[in-house]
Amino acid sequence: MNELQNRLKNSINRQILNQVSKSVMEQLKFVPISVKDRYLFVAIEPVSDKEAISDKLKTIYQYPIKFIQVATNDLDELIASLVL
Repeated sequence: MNELQNRLKNSINRQILNQVSKSVMEQLKFVPISVKDRYLFVAIEPVSDKEAISDKLKTIYQYPIKFIQVATNDLDELIASLVL
């Protein structure tokens, strides 16, 4: 796991993460990370559908979303490393 993956993994708020199933994260290619300054930070890959992710997360969270774009390999490894 590289430095970016480690930083993201260490920043994950488990209460936020546990609101979304791993299968949904794998399907839509995203990982909710944390809430800071009234924004929900979400890791995505370059081809992730931001609108679909936003629509899904708006049913759970009322915060505006800020996306953190990471390489596809990094996001896949991050999702695989999560134990929900």
